[in-house]
Order: sequence, then C-alpha cells, then structure tokens
Amino acid sequence: TIVNDLSQSSNYATADKKALNFGVYISDAAYLMRYEQGKSVFLNYVSTLDKLGQDIDITKVYGEELIKQVEEAGADSEKLFEISSQNYISVFDQLIENEKGVELSLILSGAWIETMHILFHSAGNYDQNFEIEEYIIDQRYVLENLTGFVETYAEDDRVQPVLAYLNEIQNAYDAMDCEETNLKVNKDEGTVMLNGGLSCLFTEDSFTEMKSLIVKIRTSIIS
Repeated sequence: TIVNDLSQSSNYATADKKALNFGVYISDAAYLMRYEQGKSVFLNYVSTLDKLGQDIDITKVYGEELIKQVEEAGADSEKLFEISSQNYISVFDQLIENEKGVELSLILSGAWIETMHILFHSAGNYDQNFEIEEYIIDQRYVLENLTGFVETYAEDDRVQPVLAYLNEIQNAYDAMDCEETNLKVNKDEGTVMLNGGLSCLFTEDSFTEMKSLIVKIRTSIIS
C-alpha cells in the first residue's frame, strides 16, 4: 500500500506526468526488491517502465537482456535489487547522451519525492524511528544537488512546477532546529577547530509539516 499502483500508469496522459511517474516507479521497484517482493513483481515494473519509457522516448533501456538477467536472478532479492539499481543508472546515462535533460530532471524529482514518501511512511509518527528521521534529515544534501540540476532547465514550463515543489521542501528543511557544529582535532601543536556544518533535528512541528508537504506533493504527482 506504500507504493503507487501500477494500474495508475495508464492514467498519465502528458509527457511531464509520465516522466515524473517513471521516477516514482523506479523508486518503488527498488524499494520492493529490497524487501523481497520477488521476480514477478519486478517484471511487472519492467513492463510498465518500458511502456512509459517509449512514451517519453527512452528506448532500448528495458529489453531482452534485462529479462534474461531477471530470470537468472530467480528469487534472489539482493541480485534483483542490484539489477534494478543498474538499470536506473542506464536510464540516467541514456537521457544524458540524448540531451533529454528536462525529462531526466522530472524523473529524478519524481524518484526523490517517492523516496521521501517511503521514508516518512516507514518512520511512522514523530520520534518513533530516530534512525529513519536521520535519513530524512540527511536527504537535504540530496535535495540541494537535485535542485541545482533541475534549475538548469527552469525555463521549461514542465519543470517550473517541480522546481516550486522542491523549493517548498527546502523551506520545510529550513524550519528544522539547526545549529552550527564544530569538531575538535588534537594535533601535536595544539587543538584545531574544524567547522562541522549544520546539525539539524526535527521538532514535532517541523516533522509534521514536512510529512504533510511530501504527502501533498506526492499526491499531486501520482493522481
């Protein structure tokens, strides 16, 4: 129930929706493979991604060679997860080679937002799973890099709404409880202080705000 139902894929009529949900389904497939959902589930995702890929002019990413790899992996979930990751990289490389930066920025954004959705769903309520909350906090660095890449294509009408989403999430990160940290390093000639950067923690309000924002954005992407 966490992932976007594959049957939804037939409802996406525009190129931007198809690219965004291509990213969503890539993250979903990786998540399911990580948690031993099996070969048949993976093949269902391959079929859906292949159709969406053709619609947004990504060709020769999913084909006979991939099917062969999946068949050889059998029920080995770790191997299936590796195959899923390799094909994510294959998609990335192909889009770069074919100068489809707009499509790539949408795919990466959809994939990242779906990852955030999965993390928040897995975290449960505030302070219920501190380790996952740390993963979510660390995603702010990924967001900075992603936003920088997406901004390259900001003049495209399809990208502008997505960039607005990412900026909203950045504002939610800025609302966290953060402070500068320093690291002491002892050397022969004395103690050296290094800037450790920002150390951030969720408050209950900032956690709830960001979780609600991710739900809102993710819903707009998959609906």
